[in-house]
Amino acid sequence: MTGNADGLQTLEKYSRIPVSSIRYVADADADIVRSIHDGVLFLVAFWSGPSLGAFSKLTKAMHDMGLRDLELVVVDVDGSPGVYQLPEIKELFGGVVNAPPGWGEAAFCRDGQIVAAAVVGRGFDSNEYYFISRKLLSSFDGE
Repeated sequence: MTGNADGLQTLEKYSRIPVSSIRYVADADADIVRSIHDGVLFLVAFWSGPSLGAFSKLTKAMHDMGLRDLELVVVDVDGSPGVYQLPEIKELFGGVVNAPPGWGEAAFCRDGQIVAAAVVGRGFDSNEYYFISRKLLSSFDGE
């Protein structure tokens, strides 16, 4: 399966930061993490309301916290199934991921390594998504 080639247009509708500051990758593999110096890897499922809601709240938290230097790399889960095989992502789901859950998973990356991960869109309301996002983003110190 391939990712959504027009995904950036959809993300623009939900983003609270300029879409020009988002690196969107429709088809990625686990090596995408190595390309992130200081930033967030967000796994978006365009077919999932919680995933899109989580993306919106993540970008709102980035805006509210003034994290303009933080890189945001968004990959489409449908074109990037290998990303779910990263140990830090698998750990979020008890070590087994047979299919993309589509809850808006995010990982904070530093120097090509995942240092923290969270399921942003798992919860009962979008306020919870926002607080999960802020907690994850607090890892960034701007250095």
